[in-house]
Amino acid sequence: MQQPYAIELKGITKTFGSVVANHDVSLNVRQGEILALLKRIVRQIRNRFSDTVLLFRADSHHCKPAVHAWCEAHNAEFVIGLGPNRALDRQFEFSLKTA
Repeated sequence: MQQPYAIELKGITKTFGSVVANHDVSLNVRQGEILALLKRIVRQIRNRFSDTVLLFRADSHHCKPAVHAWCEAHNAEFVIGLGPNRALDRQFEFSLKTA
C-alpha cells in the first residue's frame, strides 16, 4: 500500500494582475519526497531570480532535520508551524493569559 500524499494540490491557478503565472496545476507529493521537491523549486527560483529571499513554511509533521539542514546550507529561510501541543500549552499558560 502506498503512503498518502503529504501535499496534494488540484487545479491551482495563480495570476499577478493580467499575467498568469500558472494555470490549472495539480501536484501530488508523498512523504519523503518533500526535500527533492524543495531542491527543485529553489534551483528554479535561484536561476531566474537570484536576489530573491526565500522563506518556506513547513508544518511540523512534514519538516525533518534534513530539510532544515539543506535550507540552512542553501540560504533558504524556513519557519516551522507547530500543531497543537498540550505540553507547550501548559508550560506557557500564564504567559498566554497575560499577553
